[in-house]
Amino acid sequence: MSVPEACRCMGLRDKSPLTRALCGLKYPSHAMQMLGKAIHAGVASVIVGWLDSQGLLPRWLTYASACSGIDTFAEAVDVHRPGGMWKYVHAAELRAEPLNIIGSAWAVPRARLLTDAADTASAPPCDLYMLSPDCHDFSKRRHGRDGKTVAAGAVETWNVSPFVAAGRAAVVVIENVDETDGADAITTVVASYPMYSWQSQQLGAEEHAGVPVRRDRRFWVGVRHERRIDSILARIAEVMNDGELPHAAAASLCGKLQFTLSWAFGRLGRACMQPLF
Repeated sequence: MSVPEACRCMGLRDKSPLTRALCGLKYPSHAMQMLGKAIHAGVASVIVGWLDSQGLLPRWLTYASACSGIDTFAEAVDVHRPGGMWKYVHAAELRAEPLNIIGSAWAVPRARLLTDAADTASAPPCDLYMLSPDCHDFSKRRHGRDGKTVAAGAVETWNVSPFVAAGRAAVVVIENVDETDGADAITTVVASYPMYSWQSQQLGAEEHAGVPVRRDRRFWVGVRHERRIDSILARIAEVMNDGELPHAAAASLCGKLQFTLSWAFGRLGRACMQPLF
C-alpha cells in the first residue's frame, strides 16, 4: 500500500495539507507508521460536526493539540472550517518528526511547536483542544495490566494536560483506546477538572464514519461551563424571540441540557426538562 492510499484509508483528502506533508517524507515507512497510530479523520469529523450542531464552536476557530502524533483530528477541523476559517495556534509532541509534519501541514510557527506538553500551561488559549495521551500500556497486546497500570496512566494523563487543568480551552477532546484500564485512568483525571462538563463515548470508523476499518476508540469531550451556558442561553433567547418551540429546537435544547446535567448526582434537574419532551 502506498502512502496516498494509506492516507485515504485514514480519511484524509488527497489534497489535504497533511497528506501532502506525509507524501513528502523521505522514508514512506515513517509515514505509514505514524498513520497507524492516528485517529481516523472520519471519526474526528463526526465529533467536530456534533460540536457544531450544539453551537459549541465559533465560526472562526482557534485550535491546538498535545500528544496527538501527526494529528489527523486537525484534518476534520480543516474540513469543517474551509477557506482559512481556523488557526492552529500551538502543538505539543515529544517526537520531532510528527511535530515537524504538523508545523509543515498547518503552518504552525516554530515557536509554537513544543516538545513537552508541560510547557502548554501558559500557551495561548483556544476554542478547541485535542489531547491523546500515550495508550501503549492500555493496549490489548499488553498483558498483565492491573491497578498500578491505571494509576500510572492517570499520572501520565495528568502530566500532559496542564493546558486543560488551567482551563485554557473552551472545548477539550481527549482520545484513547477503548480499554477499561485506560478509560478508568482518564475518567479519574478529568473528574478533577471541575471547570468542564464531561461526556465520554466509544466511536469507531466502521460504525460512525462508514469506513470498513476496525478502529474503535474512546473519546471524552469536555465543555467549559461558560461556553455551555452561553450556548443554552442563546438558544433559549431565540425561542423567546420567535414565540414558539419547534420540535427540532426542543430536541436541540434537550441535548444541550442533558449534556450539561450528565454528571449531576441523581439526575438532578431532569424534572425541569419534562416540558421540553
